[in-house]
Parts: sequence; C-alpha cells; structure tokens
Amino acid sequence: MPDSETPNDKPRWQGERAYRASGRRSYMQRLRARVLSLFVAYLPSWRLRLLLYRLIGINITGQGNYIGRECYLDTEYPELITLEPGSKLSPRVIIFCHSSNSDLLRPVRLGADSWVGAGAIIGPGVTVGAGAIVGAGAVVLANVPPGAIVIGSPARVVGKVQAQAPRNSPTA
Repeated sequence: MPDSETPNDKPRWQGERAYRASGRRSYMQRLRARVLSLFVAYLPSWRLRLLLYRLIGINITGQGNYIGRECYLDTEYPELITLEPGSKLSPRVIIFCHSSNSDLLRPVRLGADSWVGAGAIIGPGVTVGAGAIVGAGAVVLANVPPGAIVIGSPARVVGKVQAQAPRNSPTA
C-alpha cells in the first residue's frame, strides 16, 4: 500500500499548518488571490468571473461551467477546488476547503454536469458526483453520489436525476 493512502483507500491529507508550511503557494499567489477575490463575486459577466476564478487558482476544466454572482469559493486554498465540465453554481454558493478554527484541510470536487442551488454550502472534503443536484440552501458535509438529488441541512439524498432525451431529437 502506498504511503499516501490509508487502509480504507482514502488519501491521507496533511493539516492546514503543514500544507501552508510546505510552500506550495508563493506569497504573490496568495496576495493575487486575496485582491481578486474582493471584487470577482460582483462582476456582471459570468465569463469574467470564470476567468478571474481561474486566475485566482481554482481548477475549472472544460466547457459549460457557470458561477453565479456573490459566490464565495475558498481563496485561501483555491488549488484544492475542482469544477469539472458543465458544473454550475447558482448565486451565493459557499465552497470552503478549510476550517479556520481547526487544522482541517480537504479538497472539494464538483463532478461533470453537477448543479448547486442558490445559497448552498459545501464543506471540506466533499465530492459532488457527476450529474448530481444540490438543492438551494443545502449544507453538504458528506459526498454526494453521481446523479443524486440532495436537500436540507445536513444534506440528505431525496431522489435520483431522471435521464432526459436530448432537446433536438424527436421523442417517440
């Protein structure tokens, strides 16, 4: 078994203090993220928001991503947030990778074609599966399976996403 894995195949993450001490991000990278984060959430164009979040250091891959206004994405550790192709964040979504009152530090991943409703909160170490839907105002502290619909505080699975026919194809 590799050193980086525990017996249950979960990666062993170092704490916040150790991660910061490792020097993965330079002082200038942290400063740039702080300055850009002051106004990126209020830009009127979602395309500009995506561009600036990429400059801050958030891993936004592929096409079809959307980040709504007034979203807070953890700018202390932006490299730990990954948005896969087609991920959509409604306004005022909060995603954080660390807890300031403990040594907790974990990556967050939003799967392809996932959707997060307005005002939802996604905590450290959460993976939202491909095609999953997080309801408005949900507090997600555990992984969301692919294609699941979760709501509530704490979030719980209430259903599965129904497969839809493509819009341009005729239905039988």
